[in-house]
Amino acid sequence: MIDTIRFKITDIYPIYEKIRAKSEEVFVLNNSTKEPTGRFVKKSLKLGSYDYHINFRIDDPNTMFVEFSLPKYWYGHNIYEISPEAVIECLGKIQSQIEEYFQTPFPRYNLWVIQRIDLCRVWKLGKGRASRILSIIKDLEYARKKPVIWNTSVYFNGTTTIKFYLKHEEFIKNDYKRIKEFKGGEIADQLLEESKDVLRFEATIRIKYIKRLFGLSNEPYIQDILNKDLLNLKINELISGLFRYSTCKLNNITEIEEILLKKYKPSMVVKLISFQQMYYSSNRTKKRIIKDNTSKTTIWRYKCLLRDAGVGIFTNTRSGNSYARGSEHEFFTKTIWNGEPPEWLSREAKPTLTEESPLS
Repeated sequence: MIDTIRFKITDIYPIYEKIRAKSEEVFVLNNSTKEPTGRFVKKSLKLGSYDYHINFRIDDPNTMFVEFSLPKYWYGHNIYEISPEAVIECLGKIQSQIEEYFQTPFPRYNLWVIQRIDLCRVWKLGKGRASRILSIIKDLEYARKKPVIWNTSVYFNGTTTIKFYLKHEEFIKNDYKRIKEFKGGEIADQLLEESKDVLRFEATIRIKYIKRLFGLSNEPYIQDILNKDLLNLKINELISGLFRYSTCKLNNITEIEEILLKKYKPSMVVKLISFQQMYYSSNRTKKRIIKDNTSKTTIWRYKCLLRDAGVGIFTNTRSGNSYARGSEHEFFTKTIWNGEPPEWLSREAKPTLTEESPLS
């Protein structure tokens, strides 16, 4: 549910010298003159049972920032989610360990202000399903977020950054070697096997949007957000952005044609099917042709017409068998949500545009 979290700890002036004495002081230089323009204090501590790094930074003598991954501190990796109940115990241990290292008491963790939080969800799927589902997600989009697509991941960059990725490849790159060195090859290999067919969702949220997302008027603290039902609700809201212009079901071309013919004239159906197959194609060149030769207004209107007819995510059944398509359909309609989909995705869409709407 929660992965990386960044806190601001204030009122540390009385203990600043003790922290600085056991940290590294860094000077910021002017690129032209090479003269110092500022300085900050930083420290990276290896804490937890898996020797995981926790990073500290002080820009002024009264304020410290601390950042770490809760599951990586707790488990040594983030193949699993950490429960809200374990978060409190985790924070208590982190506070005790940093107090022991710096030999001074710190403000209590419930007074630390959240600056950034990564909300996450992890799905352990059947053989090959994670890769197939990720390939479908790559063809979807979030409003006002530019996708960055790699072989094993897709990022949607914006004020809030959202990413879906295959955990197995990321574990090999970032965690396997460290765990093998610290805990031994047997444990590292067990976790490597466990990471197979795991699809992971993460949303990096910064303080302004944290307050808006959780409906807070004051600075956010861990006790304001640490509720399992609330976190599930907010994660579902973030994931649902994928379905702004479609339902969360899968449709092949035959089904799409049947759905559209119930609402629009054949001439419009031809335009919409042609648009969807090009715009939502895994072939990036086809999508670029549409974007380069169609106005933004027309693209938006076509997407709304598809959505209002109740068209779902386009999938080509020729690329997989009926069983694979059925399991993928179940993922998008059931598994992706921890509980029920957001209410607006469960309702029949209310038409906002008709076939008579002006289209260029």
